[in-house]
Amino acid sequence: MKIERVGSGGDLERRIVTGMILSDPVLSRISSMWDSDLFGTRLARTVAKWCVDYHRSYGKSPGEDVTTAFAAFIRDEKDEDFCESIETFLVRASEDSKQKINPEYLLDQAEDHFNRIKLKHLAEDIEAHLVQGSVGEAQASVVEFDRVHLTNRTGVDLLLDMEAWKDIFEESAESLFKFPGALGELMNNYLVRDGLIGIQGPEKRGKTWWLIEFAVQALMGRNRVVFFEVGDMSEKQIKPRFGSRWTQKPWRISGSRLIEWPRDLRYEGSEIILDYEPKTFQGSFRYDDLTNGLERVLKRIGVKDRTMFKLSCHPNSTISVREIRGLLDMWEMAEDFIPDVVVIDYADILAPENSRVEFRHQVNDTWKALRALSQEKHCLVLTATQASATAYKRPSQSIGDFSEDKRKMAHVTGMLGLNQTEDEKERRLMRLAWLVLREGFFTPRQQVLVSQCLELGRPFVQSIWKTGGKES
Repeated sequence: MKIERVGSGGDLERRIVTGMILSDPVLSRISSMWDSDLFGTRLARTVAKWCVDYHRSYGKSPGEDVTTAFAAFIRDEKDEDFCESIETFLVRASEDSKQKINPEYLLDQAEDHFNRIKLKHLAEDIEAHLVQGSVGEAQASVVEFDRVHLTNRTGVDLLLDMEAWKDIFEESAESLFKFPGALGELMNNYLVRDGLIGIQGPEKRGKTWWLIEFAVQALMGRNRVVFFEVGDMSEKQIKPRFGSRWTQKPWRISGSRLIEWPRDLRYEGSEIILDYEPKTFQGSFRYDDLTNGLERVLKRIGVKDRTMFKLSCHPNSTISVREIRGLLDMWEMAEDFIPDVVVIDYADILAPENSRVEFRHQVNDTWKALRALSQEKHCLVLTATQASATAYKRPSQSIGDFSEDKRKMAHVTGMLGLNQTEDEKERRLMRLAWLVLREGFFTPRQQVLVSQCLELGRPFVQSIWKTGGKES
């Protein structure tokens, strides 16, 4: 039996056709310039044509309905091996439906792939004309060449081209994952593709815990996630934090230990009430606990045979954003792993993009590169940064409590401040607020109060709006 592979170098054509099956934005744009010659294999051309025909009839992607076209196809197709190769492809596409499609990034790749194929055909035509001595025909082929446009790289006409408006209403603009309660009201609208979210706080305020929580919540939302630990902690040190989060048990304790779990956070009048539930643990989590915890996670996300989460650890100041992009490219080509969410702990200790410029400009270059990464990969990038010394003296941060270079605030789509007094720390409470937000109303006085239990890996248990903080 011979099974035809769809594309090469990471199965790009397989991803494109799968995107056409599952994603309305991807199929809509490819259908608008449909040409079967843009695909390199018979299998890709066949399934892509089914998708285009379905879209022209129903105005959406076929999803599971693609099997109807397959059933009709095999009634007349005599090549059993080809039918089996399509069936194998469709089974894989059905499994891929459990993961999220990154439509903008896939369209970027499709545009490059289609133009590569068209240029190859152009080169073949030119060569054939030259062999025949038809210089004029060769020149005409060049003049008539029309590149594929799937994205808005060349500019758009917002007055006459209504197609240019559709992407803001598409699925890619939705939140990749969501927090519940007041914390979700504060943040969910901004946890989207192409976003760069920073977390700012003084030292030992829990920034790494929050980055882990973002990574876990993103994973629970069925996103592919990569977590870069770039210096503050080794792999052996960071893994127990994920272990506590997934097992809901502590690490590095011996004997019996009583831990107070924040059970109920509420207001009674103007007073903040936090009730605790005492939980007793006998030592740290064990290997069996971890096995059970990971099984719960896999069951929750519903994906067991695909890489959904990567941890990549590097010593302090040994990896730059440019090198992170290189790793992402390598994983895409070698493993077909394209993350929806990239978490970097943390920006301040990344290696500089250019070590020859002065330090302040190195900081700016790093944040510019992080922003470019979120835009080029069409993913959500989350990272953290230290607040300035002035933040230690304040109960709440302000926009002026940045460290090193204020331009980092200009590059993020949102900078989240972690606020906590000593009394709040003892009570396992923290306040979060936007210090900078590119879209939507914000003020650092609009704060959400969260309960925490870091002993069990939980920087966020419950949340409420701080009285007087939420604007009406």
